[in-house]
Amino acid sequence: MSEPGTEQVCDVIADVFGVPREDVGPATVREDILEWDSLGQLNLVLALEEAFDVSFGVDELAELTSVKSIVDRVQEKCRSR
Repeated sequence: MSEPGTEQVCDVIADVFGVPREDVGPATVREDILEWDSLGQLNLVLALEEAFDVSFGVDELAELTSVKSIVDRVQEKCRSR
């Protein structure tokens, strides 16, 4: 699998939260999406783990609060495989 980028992460976020894809972009943060609450965070992490074949530790969950932070972390995990 190629290294995931912003577009792929935005697709997952839009799908998980049921928001229009055009509402999710590189500058999107948790506060921009009403559905991105604590339960939404867990659903997002599960979807990201499945989509990119990575896993996140509990300590990482609080850091995944923006498209940029998610892209950076997923790419880092993909490179370290």
